[in-house]
Amino acid sequence: EAEKSNKLHAAFISAEAEDDLAFLRQELLNRIPALKLGQEIEAGISPVIGTHIGPGAVGICFYTE
Repeated sequence: EAEKSNKLHAAFISAEAEDDLAFLRQELLNRIPALKLGQEIEAGISPVIGTHIGPGAVGICFYTE
């Protein structure tokens, strides 16, 4: 059986709010100094989702391998 990785990865997403997303990412790292992220992905939100949430939304998704 393959050994599972417990490394935490994060995807940072925004709807036309890159500055707010950068602030949120830095606040997360400042408030949880022990947090060590593996891979980080930064992406925009698709127009389909953006239609429902509007501009200015930000989010973070955490996942492991």
